Amino acid sequence: MRVALPKLRFVLAVLVAAVALSGGCAKKAPAAIVQDPVPSLPPEYYQCILSYPPQIENAYFSNYANSYQTHQLYDGQVFVFKDMTLYAPNLIDAKLGIVYADQIECHIVNNSDLAKLKVGDHIDLVGISQGPTETAPRHLVFTGCYVLPVGAVQLPAAGGSTLVVPY
Repeated sequence: MRVALPKLRFVLAVLVAAVALSGGCAKKAPAAIVQDPVPSLPPEYYQCILSYPPQIENAYFSNYANSYQTHQLYDGQVFVFKDMTLYAPNLIDAKLGIVYADQIECHIVNNSDLAKLKVGDHIDLVGISQGPTETAPRHLVFTGCYVLPVGAVQLPAAGGSTLVVPY
């Protein structure tokens, strides 16, 4: 089967024009999306205990709480509060490197991230429970806390646990 030369030239010209109009064979690189890197966490943080602020507060301060046992179980343990919505009272001491989760004072390690937070943001907050303070006995202190974008780090990792207060 023989194709006439003018028809072949026409078809090739159309193909060349289509490729040229579409930007050629090279694809443009997508615009780079710049995000703040997720802070690297100490290894023990991945075996944290999933909780909500009222749960850990009730474990320490409930009328039925065993204070001695609670301190033994939870002081020095790493907890994570997932998908926490920030309100103005949570950020009242942000300039001091502190975020509040209900009545839990969290001392933040990645302070540079605090300046970027605003009311209405959602975060994951992970830190180490130090128990109540002597100056405010119905107040908990967490140290070594990290502010994380929601879901940026899978916490707790496989093998982590969830706090269940038995009362």
